[in-house]
Amino acid sequence: MIRIPKTDLTVPSIGLGTVKAGITYETADDLISLFVSLGGNLIDTARIYSDWIPGEIGRSERVVGDAIARLGIRDKIVLMTKGGHPDISNGFDVMTPRMTIPARAMVSSFGS
Repeated sequence: MIRIPKTDLTVPSIGLGTVKAGITYETADDLISLFVSLGGNLIDTARIYSDWIPGEIGRSERVVGDAIARLGIRDKIVLMTKGGHPDISNGFDVMTPRMTIPARAMVSSFGS
């Protein structure tokens, strides 16, 4: 186990990647439930996972966040996500205001 500096959190050197967890709620529930039952606690996602599904921007984080809430395991896991994915519909503008909005959306998706 690896201790996260300046916290009492520990994580294994491997976590659950959820690029495909946004496909269905049932899949996410089953996958995350099994992972936690086997002793896992580090779940990795990103706001852009599942963005290839039309009309589903941010779906993976929503589905993972909802699964965690339904399963009642928020206190048992460490969530890891990634940001900095610019809205490419207007070019690659990565100015601070454009980064802040997605960061707030990530926190909202996880219910934290």
